[in-house]
Amino acid sequence: MWLLKLNYFLARVIRNRFTIRLKLDKILYYLCAPIFVFNQLIAPLLDKLDRNKYLETAGYWAVAKKIKGD
Repeated sequence: MWLLKLNYFLARVIRNRFTIRLKLDKILYYLCAPIFVFNQLIAPLLDKLDRNKYLETAGYWAVAKKIKGD
């Protein structure tokens, strides 16, 4: 599962304002494309080896609480 998270975060880094403005987004995408493909191919194989797959989280949660008086 962490390989898929790595793909997600790499894609976010590639597609930000800074890289788009400098025209680096396409270059970075083509450099990372083999990593994306490899991670997608190997992820199911690694999932079969995981004995505690229910301990892995599928995402992240953030909880906010407003404090009175602020």
